[in-house]
Amino acid sequence: MVQFAEIPYAPIFFQRTQEMRAIAELSSGEKGSMFPIFRVRPWLNSKYLEKSIETLQKAMGGLPFACDVDEWWQSSGKERDATLHFQELRADQSGRTWYEFVRQFDEAVPCLRLGGPIEEILETITTPWLVERGFGIVLTEKNIQYAHKIPRILSAINHSNFFVLVDSGWSREPLTNLAATNSAVSNILNARDTTALFVSCSTFPKQFSQFGIGDSVALDEITFFNSIRSFAQQNFNRANVGYSDWATTRPPSDIKGGGGWIPRIDVPRVRDVVIYRSRIDESLGEDVKDACIRLARSVVADPNWPSPPPSWGHYLVDVTAAESDFGVYSAQRNTATRINMHLFNRLSELTGHGTDGYEEPFDG
Repeated sequence: MVQFAEIPYAPIFFQRTQEMRAIAELSSGEKGSMFPIFRVRPWLNSKYLEKSIETLQKAMGGLPFACDVDEWWQSSGKERDATLHFQELRADQSGRTWYEFVRQFDEAVPCLRLGGPIEEILETITTPWLVERGFGIVLTEKNIQYAHKIPRILSAINHSNFFVLVDSGWSREPLTNLAATNSAVSNILNARDTTALFVSCSTFPKQFSQFGIGDSVALDEITFFNSIRSFAQQNFNRANVGYSDWATTRPPSDIKGGGGWIPRIDVPRVRDVVIYRSRIDESLGEDVKDACIRLARSVVADPNWPSPPPSWGHYLVDVTAAESDFGVYSAQRNTATRINMHLFNRLSELTGHGTDGYEEPFDG
């Protein structure tokens, strides 16, 4: 049984390839210190939807995680069995087909579907296997219209084996969502002030044209969270608000291809991300790899750069600077590297474990 009230970090993921790689490269101790919420979607070109959960199981090394239906996913037009199955799950607002699908996988904690009649939801939460395994209630921009149901659901639960997550979504100015999030938090804690509650948002930029070598962008998710937690603790004596974010990712619809990738290495720190970005210097005869090596050498030249590398992401920057073939030479590799470093940083700060117990050497 997951002790939801004791979880220090509950990051949210859209189950994209780079996110899965970043998680897979965490140590078992790091994976065990967090409880990720995955927005499940058909996995790449897999024929069956079960492959999506199997991918999560593999990335997490058999440790528990929560899964929710990905309301952002859009079909590419290839109607495979996995796609049809997913569309069936998502269309069923009662959640019956979703719960039975998730039930097959012991590590997976399902998030409730809130679109059905309240009477059906209240009946669902008494299902013996759900009571035993636990469940989540996740409020997002995609289901905000059902927020009024949550207080009644919370009042009907006669155990503590559940969590609630309020996800404020993506914004470069998250404090503009503060009042709405505080209102949602108040409604939840008024109904049940001992709820294991998490609050999340994402602020990582969509555009990088203004960034050069060594420019930083603040992780305003942390400021947002601290404001919400302070509000909750001031107004509810027993409030237990845990930290969540999108691990420096953006909504899928905002990630577009085309135009060519300008070499970039993102370096998360505790309160910001330092961007190292530079066009290829054709006067030096550079290609993409050469430019990335140059950027990586700028990164590791910082006197605060850790040595030896405490995470897989840090290790990849090191080997890039050393001209390894396994370095950060693409947007996809940069994304996985950044997410992995961010997860390491957040876990180190939130658990206070530092670098104890992390596994080396890392793989490329």
